[in-house]
Amino acid sequence: MLRGRTRRDANEAAILDSFRRAGWAVLKINEPGAPDAVVFSQHGFPYLIEIKMPKGKLRESQKKFQAKWTGPQIHVVRTIEDVIEMVRP
Repeated sequence: MLRGRTRRDANEAAILDSFRRAGWAVLKINEPGAPDAVVFSQHGFPYLIEIKMPKGKLRESQKKFQAKWTGPQIHVVRTIEDVIEMVRP
């Protein structure tokens, strides 16, 4: 794997598109170990999200990042249903 590049899950495009269609802003992150994206609610509140396939597990670099992270919770999003739960008022 090239330095600075991160692996992307096959469901990432559909999940990020679902946030966008709900009116949320999406900022993809390309830092190894960091969450995949920050999504901003319609009210501007940010959520860090890690996108995984339904049975996917966190890689070691992701576990280390989350263990050191002192900011807001990182949400693991696996399905469009997870997106619906997050965007529901």
